[in-house]
Amino acid sequence: MGREDSDPQNVIRTLREMRNNALMLSLANAYFCEEPFLKKIGRAIDSNVEKLKGDIYSLKKSFPGKFVDEIDTDEIIKEIHRTAQSLQNPDQDINERCTVGSLGRELEDHIKSLSNAVNAIRIQVEGGGVTYTKKDSVLGIFVNIKDSLGASFFLGLKILLCLLVVSFLSFLYLFVTMETEEDLLREIGKSEAVIRSQQEIISQLDLKNKEFSQRIKSLEKGDPSRQERIEIMDLELQIQKILDERLKVQAEIEIHDKKILESRGKIEKIKKTPLFKRLLRQ
Repeated sequence: MGREDSDPQNVIRTLREMRNNALMLSLANAYFCEEPFLKKIGRAIDSNVEKLKGDIYSLKKSFPGKFVDEIDTDEIIKEIHRTAQSLQNPDQDINERCTVGSLGRELEDHIKSLSNAVNAIRIQVEGGGVTYTKKDSVLGIFVNIKDSLGASFFLGLKILLCLLVVSFLSFLYLFVTMETEEDLLREIGKSEAVIRSQQEIISQLDLKNKEFSQRIKSLEKGDPSRQERIEIMDLELQIQKILDERLKVQAEIEIHDKKILESRGKIEKIKKTPLFKRLLRQ
């Protein structure tokens, strides 16, 4: 593995990102202690831990000889990894420690220890050290805050757009399904057509009733024979059926009369009520 694979700037950038995350947690800000933000920081630290393992391994491999003092970074990295895991599944203890800032300070101590260990490795490898100024850390915090706020802004924008789409679709549905004056006029026309056809049936039934009644009167004159009495009974049954049928037809006419009255009442309301209020009442 060549020296170009162990670019010290990779280690510097990774440690700086991890320290910035730790500094944000140490601010004891309620926003940074919310579950979504803790999970985001935990994932970021976890990702940086994996990168740092590879970078440290490459850095050690770039040293051709044997280290005077063997420096173990594994335990520190494991501790940071455990913290990152707990951030991704935060419980009440994590939240409380974050709120008072102790979680961030503890993480910062681990990262500082790791930074010192990496410095010691670099001193033996090439005589250099990993350094970052307070300015770097402060700027890093503001960059991370900016990124977080930007993510929150875009999340809020997405939610707003979703709400607008849902509102538009709801409005469209209500508008399409809303009864209009034209719809009601069509319903009135249908009911009036049914009433006319039913009135024709009543006229035919009344005509038959009249014919049968006249026939009965004709048969009852004088002394009806046995056969004529049977015919009279049959005619009376027919008249009863006609009367029953007439009642059914009349009931249907009354139903459609009621529908027409209701539709005309709705039309009057439509004329008096603004469109927006009608949509809300649906």
